[in-house]
Amino acid sequence: MPRAGGAARTGGKGGLLIGVIVVVVLLAGLGVGGHFWSRSSAMSTAQKYMDAAMGLFKTGQPDAVILKSVLVADQAAKVDQGEGPLFDVSRGAMARMLTMITATYAMGEGEIGLTEATVNATLTGQILGRQIPVAVKIALVREGLSWKVDEKESQFMWPGGGGAPQL
Repeated sequence: MPRAGGAARTGGKGGLLIGVIVVVVLLAGLGVGGHFWSRSSAMSTAQKYMDAAMGLFKTGQPDAVILKSVLVADQAAKVDQGEGPLFDVSRGAMARMLTMITATYAMGEGEIGLTEATVNATLTGQILGRQIPVAVKIALVREGLSWKVDEKESQFMWPGGGGAPQL
């Protein structure tokens, strides 16, 4: 006599194979989604930093509120004392002329890693009918899950300056 349970049995491994495929596809999707989220987050942080720098041309001072939100912790703590490279520019030789310059910026490409990133931007100032482009390399590092700007490693490359002075 045939057993009743034997007739109901099918191949058996098809469900397991489908389950493994679904898990692999989900993990790949999470990885790709995480990559794009990380990239857009780094680019957004760099853009906010440039927005803070634009305060130099509007009020003569960088936007301290934005700076505190995007700088690495030790540098953000010094913003209330007016310390940092952007504040040094506001006290520098050209400080009185900053608000006379019409400035814009354009974000460029970024090299985004797991813990460090570099985002390129171009700051263009216009004074007396002359446009002066300044290449900017914004250095970012991870603090927890957030990207933060490291001003000490960021660079503004002035035209004809013979190099890339750090901010």
